[in-house]
Amino acid sequence: MVRFRQIGILFFAAAAFTGACNASPGQGTGTAETVVREEEGQDVKAAGTSKESPKAREPETKEPETETAGENLQEGTTEPFRGGVPDGSTREYVGIYGHIKEILEGRALIKSDTDDFPGVFWVLYAEDLNEVREGDGVFVLMEDTGQKEDGIELYRADTIFQIPDTDDEPAEADVLLTSAPDLRLSDPLSSVLSFIEIQPGSYSWNTADSGVVACGAAPLDQVSFNSAPRLKLPHYNGADTVLYGCSSVCRPDKMVVRQWDVSEAGNTDAVEEQRIVYYCISSFVELKRGKIYEIFLEWNEEHQKTAGFWGTAQYLFVTE
Repeated sequence: MVRFRQIGILFFAAAAFTGACNASPGQGTGTAETVVREEEGQDVKAAGTSKESPKAREPETKEPETETAGENLQEGTTEPFRGGVPDGSTREYVGIYGHIKEILEGRALIKSDTDDFPGVFWVLYAEDLNEVREGDGVFVLMEDTGQKEDGIELYRADTIFQIPDTDDEPAEADVLLTSAPDLRLSDPLSSVLSFIEIQPGSYSWNTADSGVVACGAAPLDQVSFNSAPRLKLPHYNGADTVLYGCSSVCRPDKMVVRQWDVSEAGNTDAVEEQRIVYYCISSFVELKRGKIYEIFLEWNEEHQKTAGFWGTAQYLFVTE
């Protein structure tokens, strides 16, 4: 079911990933080894690295198939096909900014405005897009069907909402972060200020003069599970999922959200139930109860030019 939300309702407000790095210099916690870079050409040593570089998924190449929205069925079943992975494997989604080029019944042609995930895609949707018009800017969270039509990749939308068509970029303050910042998760529907701040378990952080590496345990390690922060989700009208705002003192360039069931704690070989790669700034995450979550954030090397730092960090928590 496609969830259509106007951006002005909730998400891209001050509680979102802030556009300014308003922390004090040196913010960041965790056990780490600091490496000072000497003259160019000398070796730099560190105890290890936790840096992770999620790569854009390479779409499968399949022969085009003739189908209409809602008629794409799994072989041997009467259930609609729900993505390019079988049961028991990871459901993979991508989140991008784009513009709608064409709207047809049950589908829209969307051109990506996201440099790290370029292209034009047919996106199937289950609800009417009454408030979206051709040419509008949108955020879309979508799942690859593994199919193409007329050479264009076919996706299925999970969420589509309109975004303001503006070229304005939030300014970033000239503040040097020498370690990865904390991640704040907040409930925007709560009548009181309700939030949790999560310290990074693993990170790789760099400035012009030094590098910091902190290595934490694997997300499903029993020790990690036992010590992970707990987030008790509210019950809103019996909803299975709850939308939480996520923010940091400086907005990242990419966010990857991995999800496991709590029953997998201690099973370090378990694959995640779901993996979402946001190739754009996302100010919210949709959470379910009884899950283990790891959020991976990346600040790319362009931040070296504007803020003097770059790096990656992972944040682990459990929902109840």
